[in-house]
Amino acid sequence: MKRLWRTGVFLFIFPGFIMGCAMNYKLKPTQITLFIEAGPHINGGVLLPLDIIVVDASLSDLILDIGPEVWFGHSSRDRLVKKELRRFAISSGEIREIKVDVTRKTKRIIIYADYENDMDRNGQQLVIEPKRWHFNYTIHIGLNKMELL
Repeated sequence: MKRLWRTGVFLFIFPGFIMGCAMNYKLKPTQITLFIEAGPHINGGVLLPLDIIVVDASLSDLILDIGPEVWFGHSSRDRLVKKELRRFAISSGEIREIKVDVTRKTKRIIIYADYENDMDRNGQQLVIEPKRWHFNYTIHIGLNKMELL
């Protein structure tokens, strides 16, 4: 009787333990590396401000609606926390390696550039939808545009 009771308790608790571990595993972030390569003559020789925005579906739609031409002065930029927004600047000829944490809830990685003399949305914005087993992305920054290689 004791053995049957222990087996019953084990069969009741063990699946709950496995489910708890699986739920915790799903929420752990995966690290993605962005290799950012700036061309020799970007942004008229002035540092180019870049924002890397890592967000879920609801925030990504809102941020894409704002657009890069308004983003750098918008109040929503100040509301994002450190894990959602990485701010930095890059100069001509520079190569950067940026590590970004993403979870299963991450819908998009949005990169906005604040070019000095360009207001073209296509050149100032790059959207990456992280693939499940793709951990490295290379981004080339040209004279007035960014592209995913």
